[in-house]
Amino acid sequence: MKRNSVPLKIRREIEWRFGLGCGYPGCKKPAMDLHHTKRFSLVKRHSEGEIVPLCKVHHELVHAGLLRGEQLAPRNWDLEIEIEKNGAASVVDEIVRKKRRGLRRKGEGGGS
Repeated sequence: MKRNSVPLKIRREIEWRFGLGCGYPGCKKPAMDLHHTKRFSLVKRHSEGEIVPLCKVHHELVHAGLLRGEQLAPRNWDLEIEIEKNGAASVVDEIVRKKRRGLRRKGEGGGS
């Protein structure tokens, strides 16, 4: 599981609450990422109440804007039919996607 800079105390609290699996309701896959339900880039904090462990698929769905109720407890999450394009989280997610694409392209260029 990617841990980035989430403090150990908070990671342990999250693992105690969720185990090592994905926090999306009904998902049995192992968690691969710790997702900040309030974007870290906007709030600059790690709070165990705002971090949910997710498998790769559900983490990508969240950042694609396809989950409704993301800031609620995971048991209240649902798939979104229409993508919210104007919210702050969606804007941040699009910026992150563009930066990741740029980093992958640089890596493919053989050190250029």
